[in-house]
Amino acid sequence: IQYLRAVAALMVSANHVLNYPLNVETGEQGVDIFFIISGFIMLYIMDKNEKSWSEFLNSRFLRIAPLYYLCTIFAIIIGFIEIPDLLHSIQAITFIKFYKTSPPLNVGWTLEYEFIFYALCSFSILIFARKKKQIIFILFMLLCAVILIDFIIFSEKKYGHFAEFGLGALIFLIYRFKFFKKVNKNIFIIFALVGFFLLIYTDIVIYKDNFTYLRFVYWGIPSFLIVLSILLLEDKIFHSKLLLYLGNASYSIYLIHLPALYILENTFNYDKLNSSFYWQIFNFILIIIFACLVHTYIEKNISNFLKLKLRKKN
Repeated sequence: IQYLRAVAALMVSANHVLNYPLNVETGEQGVDIFFIISGFIMLYIMDKNEKSWSEFLNSRFLRIAPLYYLCTIFAIIIGFIEIPDLLHSIQAITFIKFYKTSPPLNVGWTLEYEFIFYALCSFSILIFARKKKQIIFILFMLLCAVILIDFIIFSEKKYGHFAEFGLGALIFLIYRFKFFKKVNKNIFIIFALVGFFLLIYTDIVIYKDNFTYLRFVYWGIPSFLIVLSILLLEDKIFHSKLLLYLGNASYSIYLIHLPALYILENTFNYDKLNSSFYWQIFNFILIIIFACLVHTYIEKNISNFLKLKLRKKN
């Protein structure tokens, strides 16, 4: 999973920094992979840990919010975003999803989806003791969210991102109960390759006008194939310390790459449309290094500090 997180984060950041041929996009597909990973991980955590609903929600908030707040402040300081008005400030602090508005740091829109999903998970822990009932409740509420939020409120888009959390939950059930235990694992190598091919093919053929309706179908299902396949192939995949580290740093990469790109654009006049391939790669590497520094010296220290505080409190 950490390897996939690394790939998804690099797909998102590379999409903004590099100029792909044929106007290919990879950033949005990376987000869909993240959503499906999140659907799997949250149910995996709920299955392994006996946290109360408040402990679960608090742990997710402390994992996501502090670095997001710091990156938003940093983006304001460097001039990447303007000082938000009251509505956008509330949106940034609370992760509440408002209709037709984006949070100040634009990538935060995905965290709004994530927090709705976290709230559903924590509420399921509150009202149900049995894991089976929790999962059934989560899947039912995700279906309601798809209908209400994705198809009614945001009817012009119909992205279906909540369905992708559901696909991640389905992967957890497959993984947990070992449904493909007797299947030749090599077939999942093909499934993963097909999944990546479909992510690019659908972008070129179906989403050529950049209006990504029904993403949970055209990108969600290929992402489902990729995440499921990589999980079932975990004992066959080569070990890479670099990919593992980048996976651990994926949240920092996701949050900080746009402000970092803004610095390069204003310091070195970087423009991906008028830059050589090697200059694009060089700037991309610089951004990833900067994000890794943020992860190592800020994100990890924040995490360790908060864990220490929670231990003392308990």
